[in-house]
Amino acid sequence: MISPHQSSGASLVISKLLDKKRETPLVLIDGRDSFDPASYGNEKCHNLIWIRCSKSEQAIQAADLLLRDGNLPFIILDLHLVAERELRRIPHALWQRLKVHARHSGSTMLAITPHALVPTPHRRLTLSGHFSLAQLELEEPSLQLHHSLEHQHTHKA
Repeated sequence: MISPHQSSGASLVISKLLDKKRETPLVLIDGRDSFDPASYGNEKCHNLIWIRCSKSEQAIQAADLLLRDGNLPFIILDLHLVAERELRRIPHALWQRLKVHARHSGSTMLAITPHALVPTPHRRLTLSGHFSLAQLELEEPSLQLHHSLEHQHTHKA
């Protein structure tokens, strides 16, 4: 998911995911230690595993470990506030490895980045809204999502 600026709606999407009732925990790998659980309340965060990272390298390592483990079905890798220079240093091969681990483990990983960074994702969503913090308080905030599906070719080895 591409969130090109801070007010694009990534926090609203995370809020909506926290609203969902689930039997297994939701994992949020916070690439810039910017998530504020107090803003969401105990009820929304009771089934959340929050991994606080200060560098993208730590966040990628956490995603790699969790995807290889395969016990958590949904992982959010939030890198939308990480500097572009730091994100550009993540090799494409590493993104591909995460994708392979997710496929083999049956986990889903939602990577939130400020631009199209993940090569050949299963789906790519672009957030194009301009939302304020007050909109997190609304019962049903309207998200303007531009959805573009990228076709991926699977090569059998």
